[in-house]
Amino acid sequence: MKLTLILDAGPAGICARIVEEWDGIAGAMRMEPMVRRFDTDDEALAWGRLVARRRGVGRLYLTDNRKTGQR
Repeated sequence: MKLTLILDAGPAGICARIVEEWDGIAGAMRMEPMVRRFDTDDEALAWGRLVARRRGVGRLYLTDNRKTGQR
């Protein structure tokens, strides 16, 4: 199983999504992402780590879309 935490800028704070993917007999499968809104990066990362720990996954991948295009 692979968990990816995706951070996007929201109107007020951070929009965080966790996408679960795993390889099955018929190929890769993906669940609907879980979406939450947070005020800080730390809250979003803590939520991602909590979900990973509950799923028994040791690594959480991070995609931060908020920093693209900014200088």
